[in-house]
Amino acid sequence: MNIEQCFQLGYVAKVHGLQGEVQLKLDVDDPSPYEELEHLFLEMNGRLVPYFLEHLVLQPGDRALTKFEDVEDVEMASAWWAKESISPCLCSHH
Repeated sequence: MNIEQCFQLGYVAKVHGLQGEVQLKLDVDDPSPYEELEHLFLEMNGRLVPYFLEHLVLQPGDRALTKFEDVEDVEMASAWWAKESISPCLCSHH
């Protein structure tokens, strides 16, 4: 899969809470079709890398709370995102 086959769903806005969750800022008119996503692609150095979700819960204001698999606490989430990209592109192959 390449980036031309995707669209930008949003970006990681910040780490949320102590359990490794992150808050996504969604850039779509209607986020409800994405509640059941099992994975997202993050753009890393021009390549799309799939990351699997434990959950994605829509929040008010075009935001979603999500937890990626294998990210268990705030330290992991902070280090993980800082290592990859400040604002990775989230793409859904829909």
